[in-house]
Amino acid sequence: MQYILGPIRSLGEFKILPLDLAKIADIIGVVLIMSGLFLLPKAIGFITSQVLPPRSKAIFNEVLLPFNNWLRLSLFLIFGDIALLFFQDQSPWLDVAEFIASIALAINLALLSFKISAQFFDVYLLKQAVEGDGKANSELLLLYKYLSNAVLLLAIVFIFAQTHRVNVVGLVASLGIGGIAIALAAQKFSNRSFGVR
Repeated sequence: MQYILGPIRSLGEFKILPLDLAKIADIIGVVLIMSGLFLLPKAIGFITSQVLPPRSKAIFNEVLLPFNNWLRLSLFLIFGDIALLFFQDQSPWLDVAEFIASIALAINLALLSFKISAQFFDVYLLKQAVEGDGKANSELLLLYKYLSNAVLLLAIVFIFAQTHRVNVVGLVASLGIGGIAIALAAQKFSNRSFGVR
């Protein structure tokens, strides 16, 4: 560990600040990644135009391209949250800032994933079902849309919980035990309601 004299004065005297080379490398990496966010759309556009087959290009253009700026904002929030995770133990206010940034990121990713999912199902799959031979069942498409939204929401909640050291296994186990208790109570009620003995 190296030490440098910092220009920060504490009660009229210089403080010696610890400077870890790994932290500097992390900062440089985050800065490079965040600067790469501005080059990412051009790189993705080049890859999709040169590498992907026409059907995949159509999916990309119809589903993901309308959310280009929102995806860029999400990546910016992800890397900002990662940067705050590196330094959250340095100060108590950084811990609070990281928690607020994580909540904003989770809400942003949930809304973005719902919009992309809706765009995929409404624009692409519905169009394919209408243009096709009519064998696609619209009720099943709607069910898949809601199930995919539920899976996306659960994934975001579990990732947020694991990042902030919430015991997800205990939470799921307690929900499972509570669900069994409710099911057993509902069984007696449903038996009485329908006249089954």
